[in-house]
Amino acid sequence: MPAHEEDLLSFISPRPFVQADRSFVLSSFESSYWHSDSHHGLRGPDFHRVVVLPFERVLSLHPPTCFAFNDDPDDLVGWSLASTDSLFYFFVKPRYRRRGLGSHLLARSPRPLNLVFLTPAARRLLRHHNLSYTLSPYLLLV
Repeated sequence: MPAHEEDLLSFISPRPFVQADRSFVLSSFESSYWHSDSHHGLRGPDFHRVVVLPFERVLSLHPPTCFAFNDDPDDLVGWSLASTDSLFYFFVKPRYRRRGLGSHLLARSPRPLNLVFLTPAARRLLRHHNLSYTLSPYLLLV
């Protein structure tokens, strides 16, 4: 971890998704989903069928970009899922939030922002940057 947390961006770099990242990406996506307004009380098999399986298909077709420490590429700080023309989802580990990575991702993301779902933390970040977005949960059905 960086000696000066405010310098986080100078200690991390984007890197391609590798199979070893799959567990972290899936678990962080599921956890974030539960903190969003989109979960609508889905539980058990319904949650797996409606959210997890479609997201696994998306991952196989469109691997995310991962962000890791330069000196330890296995230590992920976050990840984003985007196409060449839209950002769909981004995640930053809670202990690294409010240090500029989310803002950095948004500033360099393609527009429009077609987000799969929105957590309270993401909503605050988008509001802070006065960015508009469209909620597009159907993107999981790719």
